[in-house]
Amino acid sequence: MNRSALIAFSALILVACQQQPSSKSGRGMVGHNDSGAPRDVSALALVANPSKFDGLTFSVKLYYPARGSKIMFAGRDRYEMLDYPSAVLVSYDLTRIPEGNYVVSGKFQASREDRSGPVPMSFAGILTEVSVVRPAPTMSEAEKDCPGLACRIEFVDGLTPQVIYSPVEKK
Repeated sequence: MNRSALIAFSALILVACQQQPSSKSGRGMVGHNDSGAPRDVSALALVANPSKFDGLTFSVKLYYPARGSKIMFAGRDRYEMLDYPSAVLVSYDLTRIPEGNYVVSGKFQASREDRSGPVPMSFAGILTEVSVVRPAPTMSEAEKDCPGLACRIEFVDGLTPQVIYSPVEKK
């Protein structure tokens, strides 16, 4: 291959590489829908590998224990076991919301240790620039809200839970 062909080929490779999307490019989102809103990330994936999500904006479902807590857990069971490495610090005033499951959207900063308190503790990281904190209903709540025999919960195609309302017979 002559020198000018090699230079042209190298330039082509450089241009092609620069046009490849990166998971940390653009708006810094793991993924987004057509409106630009952040997509969901699994809480388990987040706490298992926080550095993978460092600097990215996304939504995640977390459990909030209330009681003035500044942290949210990857689930109620993680809270019950005081599994702090499965917890995320949230830079948002959570004091007015009750205990429960929430969808939280924000920018994640991976950090395995917090030294601000009297005892150093490990956390998955911190969510900053929080834009959304909204309730995330659970299947247990949906079953409680189901009015007796008038509805049931079934999985559509075995994958997606859906509440099926049946007509109530009048006597």
